[in-house]
Amino acid sequence: MPDPFCGRCGGPAGPEGAWCDSCIRGCREYTLQLDLQRFPELNTELEWAAIFYARAGVPVFPLRPGSKVPATKHGKDDATTDLRVIRSWWRDHPQHNIGLVCGVIFDVLDVDIKDGRPGYESIARLRIAGHLRGAWGSAITPTGGRHLLYMPSSEGAHVDRASGLDFRGVGSYVAAAPSRTDAGTYQWEFCDPGARGRPFNWCAAMEHLHGPKPRPEHRTEPSGDIGGLVGFLGHAQPGGRNDGLFWAANRAVEKGLSTDELLATAISIGTPTREAEQTIRSAKNTSGGSA
Repeated sequence: MPDPFCGRCGGPAGPEGAWCDSCIRGCREYTLQLDLQRFPELNTELEWAAIFYARAGVPVFPLRPGSKVPATKHGKDDATTDLRVIRSWWRDHPQHNIGLVCGVIFDVLDVDIKDGRPGYESIARLRIAGHLRGAWGSAITPTGGRHLLYMPSSEGAHVDRASGLDFRGVGSYVAAAPSRTDAGTYQWEFCDPGARGRPFNWCAAMEHLHGPKPRPEHRTEPSGDIGGLVGFLGHAQPGGRNDGLFWAANRAVEKGLSTDELLATAISIGTPTREAEQTIRSAKNTSGGSA
């Protein structure tokens, strides 16, 4: 007959008669913290890092070598914590980069300084105002920016080119150390899961940086450069992202602009890779271009 008392705290035992539910949850949380704080040890070997991320509960999938583009048919929808699947992916393709699904163990605030974007100026202003509290991990990106980790918020993805900040939540992903691009390598700086606090409040941060959002009286067209089109796509609602991508890709083709950044943005905010590529091809065919 199972012992009616928890072998750890002495209270009523759980259904299995060993530990109570509270002690089991506490043990799992402690084990998770031990795994998360070891992220900075994952800065060298791709296969081992992919396996360890999955062991820590983060869904993993492969990216093409040297890029942030998914290497599997369904992209982030193929992400898994199944160690057998992950071992087979990196055994067959050891140079694949690593994609991590956001919104499960963490959300990511992406601080961008590429092409002069003011990511660091923006987070300096947010830090003074107290909007960065709750960050518990940081990774350096190949272009010198940062990925800051936060508790999951149930938010989706957001893009704000003007501030140099992007948010990766439910339905999105990031590349992770030790993934490599032509610009350099992703590297963890620190992870302190014991410092996990409140989720990042995107709306409050944007209001602090840009002021209250005015009530729109009519729809305004985004600027015609690729930055304006990327910003337009980043603010598209989940149900309208494909239409938004098609419209933005048409405008890019008409102006002779590359659609690469539109493709990367669409994928990063949750559009399946094949769907995004097909939408851009359709836009090119419609506009008669080949950007």
